[in-house]
Amino acid sequence: QYFTESRTTSSPNATIPAHRLIASGSEVDIDAVISAKGNGAITATIPDGASAGGNKRGTRAVDLQVSRSSATYVASGNHGVISGGAENAASGNYGVVCGGWGNRSTASYSATVGGLSNQATASWASVGGGNGNIASGQYSTIPGGELNTASEAHSFVGGGQGNTSSGTFSTISGGISNTSSGTGSAVGGGFGNRICSM
Repeated sequence: QYFTESRTTSSPNATIPAHRLIASGSEVDIDAVISAKGNGAITATIPDGASAGGNKRGTRAVDLQVSRSSATYVASGNHGVISGGAENAASGNYGVVCGGWGNRSTASYSATVGGLSNQATASWASVGGGNGNIASGQYSTIPGGELNTASEAHSFVGGGQGNTSSGTFSTISGGISNTSSGTGSAVGGGFGNRICSM
């Protein structure tokens, strides 16, 4: 027997008991490993095609999210990862959602770290956090802020609110309602600035 089972119902576990698996053996230090077989996924809930368990996960995906309102909010991409949170979906191959609520990683190698309702929808795109940010250009990045968009390849919005970086290699550092739409164009900050070309 390599694991010992235990159940705790004493406070603070009286209402919701805690069940535990403890690695057993004579050694002082023992690793504990949960492994899928072949191309199976590691998941915290049993897929049932409904909101409780969600749809089947992708090949060798890891999905530790336990709260969802739709069966599609799972790590359905091959090798995709959802570390936690709720209402998140990682449908791109090798896509990652670390946590938060309602975040999406829909393209290959895209990533959303956390926050609320953020989307990384192009390959290699990333959103760090914030609320309602969309990185839809390849290699585009939005570390945070609110309602920002980086829609062209290699575009960047550092933060702020309602900024749109829509030119290739364009940058907006922050501010409110700024637009950087020319190739290689940049807006440092402020309000309502428009840079269409360099």
